[in-house]
Amino acid sequence: MTKEANNHKKGEIIQCIKDTNAKALFGNVNNLDITTFIVSCILKIDYKELEGNISLQPLKIIEGVKNEMVPECDVVIKVKLNNKERIIVLEFNYFTMDLASFFKNSNYTFKEKKNLSKAHQLKLNRNLFYVLKIISSRIKKGNNYTEIIPVTLVNFNTFSKKNKKLNKYGVVDILDTSDYYSENLEIFNLDIVKCYQAVYNNKYQGSNIYEENLIIMGAIMATNKYSEVKELVARLHIKEEIKERMMEVIENMMGEGELGLYYYPDQEKKDFDEALLELCRKEGRSEGINIGMSKGINIGRSEGLTLGRAEQQRDIIINMYKANEVIEKISKYTELPIKKIKQVINDYLKNNK
Repeated sequence: MTKEANNHKKGEIIQCIKDTNAKALFGNVNNLDITTFIVSCILKIDYKELEGNISLQPLKIIEGVKNEMVPECDVVIKVKLNNKERIIVLEFNYFTMDLASFFKNSNYTFKEKKNLSKAHQLKLNRNLFYVLKIISSRIKKGNNYTEIIPVTLVNFNTFSKKNKKLNKYGVVDILDTSDYYSENLEIFNLDIVKCYQAVYNNKYQGSNIYEENLIIMGAIMATNKYSEVKELVARLHIKEEIKERMMEVIENMMGEGELGLYYYPDQEKKDFDEALLELCRKEGRSEGINIGMSKGINIGRSEGLTLGRAEQQRDIIINMYKANEVIEKISKYTELPIKKIKQVINDYLKNNK
């Protein structure tokens, strides 16, 4: 278990969107009041109706199918109300580059942004795979599909599609969106950076208090300032006891003024990293061929592949470095020696002073 490097100034915190911090808020059996609150916002149901009617579910989806990938979700919640059940899946999808781009006004190249966009979509595709597995894993043999439990996926993202702070998707007729094919699957995408912007531009008013609460929660998860967390929690439309409880949980996660973020190198994260790197490698191979052809290199395809791969490997190293990955892990995934990794990072830092 390795702790994130301490690069934060006094009064700054590691954002609540990250890893164990988000799970501590919404996925801890000791904090079911906070979990109930977020479910209330998502389903637009009064908190009092939901009290005592939610439970946390296993995070791993195991169906007993040999050689199949076993996905693990961030937080899974079962809601049982009026003899009906629904599963809520919370996924926290953050990228350091997204947060740095907004809060630190960092500039990235077109290629870096292109790779980041691919990573965004890969995250969303992975989460869609999760919820489809959840739906299929809960269908019991012989029930003729009459007992399918509806699933709601909520993606808390550091990015957005169509530049919106809040999107809701369903399985609908694309020509008539009021015509639902099925209501057993719905997906929310919440861009926490856009939520933060909206709150501090006083443009966060939603159509109801539930939506406003979601937007404020997005801003809470985005900010890196403890003083803003306190201010934003105070704005939530909930009873004071839950606000106090939320601050208590956040403060308990803090160590000397900072939230403690820990990385657990589990198999699922490894699989995701490898998938993203494979996308980059494929692009590098294709780009290398184009470089070789356009420059008329005599060696041709082989040399072009080498040039393209080297450039792509550099991008991968820098992107992983910006995402605070340890050098040993970068070396493992790029299959390059640690000395070479350090050289690329040092060159990057010198050129960006």
